[in-house]
Amino acid sequence: MKYLIRSIKYLFYFLIIFMIIVGLLFLWQQAKNPDITFSGLFKEGALPKLIVFFILVAAIYPVLGFVKRKFYLNGDYSKYANIIEDTLKDAGYQIARKDDEKVIFRHRKGVTRLTRMYEDAITFDLARDPIVVDGFRKDVDRILRSISYRISRAEEETSQEREEQ
Repeated sequence: MKYLIRSIKYLFYFLIIFMIIVGLLFLWQQAKNPDITFSGLFKEGALPKLIVFFILVAAIYPVLGFVKRKFYLNGDYSKYANIIEDTLKDAGYQIARKDDEKVIFRHRKGVTRLTRMYEDAITFDLARDPIVVDGFRKDVDRILRSISYRISRAEEETSQEREEQ
């Protein structure tokens, strides 16, 4: 169901962007040639091809744009919760919901949420081992790399402190 909703949202999103671009092109062409019609911008028979194109792109985009990644921790989530939450806070996210099974982060900026059509949630599924992180591909990959780096840096500092003692 989530996939279908994302597909429909992106279908409307792509159609709105397409209509804005075509509208601007129409206004620009009409300034040069006042006799042009809106349908004159397209070849005959292009409308069914465009409809099929947008439906296919909207059907495929959620597969390419969103991802579920397994994330391995060297312990329980609670051990690294501060590092994970600080990393997401630095990336512009805040906790939307937190319980024993899931932690859901949402972007703080309303404009960002709107441009992503409120599909900005990054979900940490704690019920599974390893943790499964779900969200927008670009953000999930970037955030998991950052979390991994911060965890390894914290563990290096801890091991150096132990060696000094």
